[in-house]
Amino acid sequence: MAAITVLDDFVQYLMLGQMNLANGGNTFKAVIHTDALVEATDNDVTDLTQISGTGGYTVQTLASQAVTEPSTGTFMWDATDIAWTASGANFDAGRYVSIYNDTQTSPVADGLVCGWDYGANFTLTDGNTFTVVLNANGILRIS
Repeated sequence: MAAITVLDDFVQYLMLGQMNLANGGNTFKAVIHTDALVEATDNDVTDLTQISGTGGYTVQTLASQAVTEPSTGTFMWDATDIAWTASGANFDAGRYVSIYNDTQTSPVADGLVCGWDYGANFTLTDGNTFTVVLNANGILRIS
């Protein structure tokens, strides 16, 4: 699994109650993009350059999103692994996968949460599936 980057603005949105991770309170989506996350300036999904819709690429909604307390005082946000399948053509090359809040409207619409850098461009070929296997410890843990 690639290393995760958590956006500074996400922490602020969470602390100010502008994002709700709890058990479906907001809808979160994942995108594949070509540009690195810039913590100082990226705060919503429009700051990213997504790959085109070639091969049937679409934004993926996180399923079975939940917040649990696996140990006293530690909270985990998790969801089902995220998957894309190319159909009819290859996807354009991407390098990064990021999650954003599709429900958020203030102070920005579609606020970024976090993202992964896969270290090199990858192309999903027709008929194959690319899966982001989320860490066994969830997407995020807060203690």
